[in-house]
Order: sequence, then structure tokens, then C-alpha cells
Amino acid sequence: MLSDATVHTVHTVHTVHTETTGTNATGPRVEAIPGGLVRLGARIDRWRTPTDPTTGVEPARSSSPGWLRLIGPGIGVVVGLILVRGVLGGGLPEGDDAPYHVAKNLFAFSEIFGRGHLDGWAPTFSMGSEQFLLYGPGSALVASALRLFTFGTVDHPTLVAWVGALGYVATAPAAYFFARGLRLGRVGASVVGVASLCVSVPFGTGLAGTFDLGLIPHQLAVPLVLVTLGALVQVVESPDRRWVTLAAVAAMGVTFTHLTCLLYTSPSPRDRPRSRMPSSASKNKNKYVIALHTPYI
Repeated sequence: MLSDATVHTVHTVHTVHTETTGTNATGPRVEAIPGGLVRLGARIDRWRTPTDPTTGVEPARSSSPGWLRLIGPGIGVVVGLILVRGVLGGGLPEGDDAPYHVAKNLFAFSEIFGRGHLDGWAPTFSMGSEQFLLYGPGSALVASALRLFTFGTVDHPTLVAWVGALGYVATAPAAYFFARGLRLGRVGASVVGVASLCVSVPFGTGLAGTFDLGLIPHQLAVPLVLVTLGALVQVVESPDRRWVTLAAVAAMGVTFTHLTCLLYTSPSPRDRPRSRMPSSASKNKNKYVIALHTPYI
């Protein structure tokens, strides 16, 4: 059931539309939405970019200083660094699969990447296997880049911990970017970014999946997936070569890191263009649902 505030808002929009056109036109159609979602959406709506109540069109975003745009993502990065500060000091991180990734990255750095290859046969486990059969080379490439950046002064166990921490901390600004693409305001997008750090799935991502089970590539792919989705949203809003390039590069990063996560960025075959555009209330509802479920991708 719609709350009184929501009914009053719809009545106000109807009144403004009637006064503008001079006719008793029908106001925006409000679909049946659960009451809890409507109340939560009304709160988030105060954080969104304001829209014209008669047309539902959002005005162009005003220009603001560059440092002001970094406050929201910066808050998420600071919170993420505080949560993973225990693994930044060095040593083998917690996680059942952490030794596996250390051995894989060590062999990849010295025997595969060092010889100019992207894949090869790794004899480190049992009778050997293809080096990147289960996971792509993305995680090992990031660890190798960090080792080169530190001039080889950091050992491989610490690099594995840093890669996991990097994927976890980068989730907050990536979720912020995705939420901003859905037209959430800076405050709402900042809340979504920090909320993405609160997700902890034992057999997936977050602190439990990364530093309990040791699913380092899973976590590293999460911000890449969010950036891909955010760029695709921007492509729909305004087809620009920059957004297309960003979406392609981020999707390629997902493919190199964790191929299964690419399924989240693939369109459904049932998606077809619709002859009728959804109503304003329906579009707002979809934005709320997608933004609130961003951390669980």
C-alpha cells in the first residue's frame, strides 16, 4: 500500500500537470510497488538528481570542482582500507586457497610472463595442469605488476594479500560509479559504495570470501564488473566513444580475471526493445532496486 507521503506527491504532480496544460489530464501512472520499497525509495529520492515533475526529465548536471567529485569514492576507499589494514603489513593472508594463488603467481611471474607467454603448463600441483585453466591471468598479472612496481622488494605471499585488498577496496568507488550512472546523487551513490563493502559471502566475495576461503580472483573481478555495468548504462544514456571504450576494456578485464563473472554483463536474449517507454514511477523503482542490489552482484 502506498504511504500518505507518496499519495500526496502523486497528487501534487497531477495538480501541476493539470494547471500547466489547462485540461484534466491523467497524471503519471503508479504501478503496484511494495510499501517498504516505496518508503525506502522516497528516502533515496531525496539523494537523487531532482527531476522536473511535469516532464520527468532530469536537468543537466552542474559543473563542480574535481575534488568535490572525489569525496564519495574517497570515503569508500578510506573505509575499505580500514577494514583490510590487517593484511597490508605483509605475510601470507588468511584463506584456504591463498597458498594456491601464491604458488600459481610465483610460477607465472618467473616461468610464463618472464618468458613472454600468457599461459603455459604448470607442474606445481599433482601431475600438472594448464596454468590458467580455472582462473584467467588477471590476478597473476596484477600481482606481477605490483612486484615490478616495488622493484621485487615485496614477496609473493604479501602480493597475494595486496591483490585481494585491492579488489576489495576498489569495489566501493566502482559501486559509486555504477550508482551515479543510474542517476543517484552523490550522497546516495556514496551510501551504495560503502554498502558494497558490507557484503560478505563465504563462497563468493567480500571479507569472508576473500580472506576466509581465499577467492582472490573472485573479489578482483567485482569492481571490474561494476565498472562494466556502469559504463554500459552510460552508453545507453549517451552513446559516446569514451563509454564504449571503457565498457570494452572493463569487460576484457573481467574476462582475463574471472570468466564466469562476465555472465553478469551479458544481456538476456529475452531483452527486446519495447514500443512503450515505462512510466516515471516504474523507471524510478527500477533505479532503486538495481542500486540497492549493486553490492550483491
